[in-house]
Amino acid sequence: MKGKRTGLSINCPCGSKATIVETGWGYHAHCPHCGRLVFFRSEALLEKIKLGGKKLCSHDVPLKSCKGGQMSWCSICRIRTFIPTKS
Repeated sequence: MKGKRTGLSINCPCGSKATIVETGWGYHAHCPHCGRLVFFRSEALLEKIKLGGKKLCSHDVPLKSCKGGQMSWCSICRIRTFIPTKS
């Protein structure tokens, strides 16, 4: 996925940092350690990170199995998370 780096990052549950990138449709964050991807469109969530927040979503949304890994959808924050299966 290509895009423009925002200079911002969030803490990944694996302990690494996930860099936030702006794309044509919104934003995504990718953790280079575990491969977790987080997709969102909200400028308010980006502003939250700019103001010092370390997490985009504080809701405990359960992960569900899907092709290639696990995913979740927070309908409150409107964030999709995908965690690839390690091979």
